[in-house]
Amino acid sequence: MKKVFLIILLLFIPVKFYADIIMPPYLQSVSTNSVYIMVETNTTDAVTVNYGPNKNYGFSAITEFYLTTSAIPVTYVHRIPLTNLSAGMKYFYSASQQNTIYDGYSFYTSIQSGKKFRFVWLADCQVGIDIHNKISALIPSYNPKFLIWGGDLCHYTTYSSWKNEFFTQNELNVISRIPFFGVAGNHDGYNYFNNINIKAFEQNPTIYSGTQAYYSFDYGDVHFTVINNELPDGLNSEQYNFVKSDIEQTEKIWKIVVSHKPAYSSGSHGEDPDMVVMSEGIFVPNEVDMVISGHNHFYQHNLVDNIHHIIISPTGGTKRIPTYASYTIKAMETYCFGVFDVSPKSFSLKVYNEENELIDKIYLTKSKTIKGDGFISNEVKLTQNFPNPFNPSTKISYSLPLDDFVRIVIYDITGKEIKVLLNKNQSAGTYEVFFDASEYSSGVYFYKLTTGNFSETRKMILLR
Repeated sequence: MKKVFLIILLLFIPVKFYADIIMPPYLQSVSTNSVYIMVETNTTDAVTVNYGPNKNYGFSAITEFYLTTSAIPVTYVHRIPLTNLSAGMKYFYSASQQNTIYDGYSFYTSIQSGKKFRFVWLADCQVGIDIHNKISALIPSYNPKFLIWGGDLCHYTTYSSWKNEFFTQNELNVISRIPFFGVAGNHDGYNYFNNINIKAFEQNPTIYSGTQAYYSFDYGDVHFTVINNELPDGLNSEQYNFVKSDIEQTEKIWKIVVSHKPAYSSGSHGEDPDMVVMSEGIFVPNEVDMVISGHNHFYQHNLVDNIHHIIISPTGGTKRIPTYASYTIKAMETYCFGVFDVSPKSFSLKVYNEENELIDKIYLTKSKTIKGDGFISNEVKLTQNFPNPFNPSTKISYSLPLDDFVRIVIYDITGKEIKVLLNKNQSAGTYEVFFDASEYSSGVYFYKLTTGNFSETRKMILLR
């Protein structure tokens, strides 16, 4: 009888369910004066973040709100905003909830205009966990101030897909210290407004658009416009009108558009018609400098109407074979990620593969110098060869704003170097060189001009 009474008594004793943080915190939506700390836990109990300009912290913040995931049992992703921060500063932080604490993290706030910075682009990790881990392990060595994840962070919209494919230990080591901005892809962002997990795991800025679905943000001298291809973005759609107004109104030196699906691409999924309409109607008249996309699972550099359309993908998903369109400068079947260095005068991209080998680089400049009554560009200029197509010779023209070492090389369609046209120091000025292809067969060839801080490749066609 005593045993029965004891059992009944135990059944009515309250059981304490401990609150726990499920994985390390991570950072999103950084600005000059704020950032969101994202913390997934198994309860709605408030998460506390201690932070400050040194390891003694000195300030604290708690959960502003949380969103639920589709996990069973349910989990909660808490948003803890840190505000009133100073621009370009390093801050240290820890996150705790009752019985668990994660400590020893730091991050940098956004910088003001006029300063240099670096960011990294990645996209389409999906089910390629080993490659994703390999690339994630490389990112800290580049010391970027933030990341842009260009969509398809996982292959399905399920909770397990997010946790297994995106939130790997190597990735968490990165995003707990380097804030990231998210772009919705066709896998992770499918059925966006009913997609519980992408909304739980991502917190994007809403200052300009009023929505996290598509948005924009400033960092240094760059204005970034982020497009959501999973929502209507065609002519006169709500998103199209936002993008138009957003890009027209910015006064930043550099205008960069990011999207999951590319406007111009040859191979795999090809071009996105709505993005092409947006490029013709918004990007070209407003002199956007670059459109960065993923989706097609290869590296490709396309140049249309003086806008560089770059596809940098995948960071783990299945590689695909690109083809060449008339606007394609370079294309490769490869895993890849992009490292961008930005200043008020220059915008450069270096693309690396999963072995950390440099596979391409692009260098843009914006500065101008006055000479006499006119403008002289402070950019190296490489023009399209003439005639093109050609038989058997063609002229390649270029200009140098400063004295520099110049190398011009011809490549065949496989990327093999077949001829060096020039390899010497030259004074500032405008020059012409000729390529005689009498000994070569019909086909596509490339010519590449490289100086001390500039590189550009263009395509030409030998047609006999």
